[in-house]
Amino acid sequence: MERNNETIICISTALEFRDRQLLEHSMHTAHIAQCIAKILIADGFRHALPTCEDILRIGIVHDVGKLNIPDAVLMKSRGLTKRETETVRFHPTWGAEFVSKVPSLKHLAVYVHQHHEEPNGNGYPLGLKIDDIRPASRLINVCDRFSAMTMDRPYRRSIAPSHVIGILEKDIEVFFGRRNKKAIIQCLLSIQQIQYIARDEDTHPFIKQSIHKISAGV
Repeated sequence: MERNNETIICISTALEFRDRQLLEHSMHTAHIAQCIAKILIADGFRHALPTCEDILRIGIVHDVGKLNIPDAVLMKSRGLTKRETETVRFHPTWGAEFVSKVPSLKHLAVYVHQHHEEPNGNGYPLGLKIDDIRPASRLINVCDRFSAMTMDRPYRRSIAPSHVIGILEKDIEVFFGRRNKKAIIQCLLSIQQIQYIARDEDTHPFIKQSIHKISAGV
């Protein structure tokens, strides 16, 4: 467990050095995913989801493949060209390849690889349809998109959470069923956008504290 957490801290530090907002987004995604995972597990999804500790880890590392994207593309403040879009769409594959080479995390690579797959088969990079997308990847998909849309980005301002819910609502139902949709939406609406890392704060203690709390089920 300790070795797993130290590995996550190292990856988180790399994300921060590359782009502080990338780390904040990853931590936010992980926090939302952990909250929703508890709801799904309580409702009988335990057999299909990894542990809450692994959900946290997937959330933090899901965008590690973006470390391979040039700054000129990753931080571009206007629309991407077709070639740039294709480059960005490689990041789940790069991330899965990276995670698969870390012995303590390699079992999570499949979830990283699938986190941009969509229920209608129009996602990337594999074009999977709903039955072939792992439940944990569905969860990270929803949380990733919610976090990304409710944060300021280089190319647009943040979108109101209630509006983002309207965008995601159909996919949430397809991914998790009507029975769970209402609880998931309530969870998303209750989570305020958190600026996890103040600019004058040392990142390492924060990450350690977050991992400890979620690993302990707090």
